Parts: sequence; structure tokens; C-alpha cells
Amino acid sequence: MADFKKSIVISGPRNSGSSLMSFGIVYLEYNKEEVVVISGRANIFCDNSFMYHISPKTKCIIIDSLKEADWIAFFWKYIGVPIDVDIIGTGRLKMELRFIINTDQIIPDEILNHQAFKRRFDIINNYSK
Repeated sequence: MADFKKSIVISGPRNSGSSLMSFGIVYLEYNKEEVVVISGRANIFCDNSFMYHISPKTKCIIIDSLKEADWIAFFWKYIGVPIDVDIIGTGRLKMELRFIINTDQIIPDEILNHQAFKRRFDIINNYSK
């Protein structure tokens, strides 16, 4: 776990560039084949079906335009620990994934102040207070 990198949440109003920022951050660190982009508008998080998009080369997942800010808590269990992923044609692999999540929703204080959130995520907040 020495190379653990916090995942990132980018929050900002529509057209604030949070989506573009997430792609910029990711492609500075990863090759295209190491990144999976998943629409945050789809309801694929409640049953882990987003895992079917992962390949053996995946290191980072961009959740683009997460529909509900409360869904961020769903990802806590996947960050900083190896997880078992069933990959078609490859079998079960242990993988450690980094998430870059962008949303146009304001992140509730109960999530921002939660210790599990602080340990796993850095926040870039484009909302002015």
C-alpha cells in the first residue's frame, strides 16, 4: 500500500470545467488503456455493474458527472484496498483502483467531514462559499 494515491472528487456547477479537470488530472498520470470512463448519470452503482467495464490494465476510473453527491459514499469500500474483480476472459483479479469523480452537485457537509472520506479522497471544490 506504499503507492496508495487518494481518489479525487471535483465538485462544481455545470460548465465550471470539473469534467475537463478530471480528464486532465488522469491523463497526466495514466495511459489511455489504464483509464475507464463511466457516466455518473447511469444507475449502475447500486449493483456493482460498473465493474464490468474494467480490464486487466485498468488503474483509474473516471466517474463523469455523478448524478447524486450522496453516491460518493458507495466508493469508499473500493479505495485504498485491493478488491476482487471478475474480468471476462481473464478470471478473478485483485486490483487496486483510483477513482476520479466529478459532479455538479454540492457535496453535503456530512460526507465532507466524514473521516472515511478524508482518508480516501482529496476534494477540489469549484463552488464559491
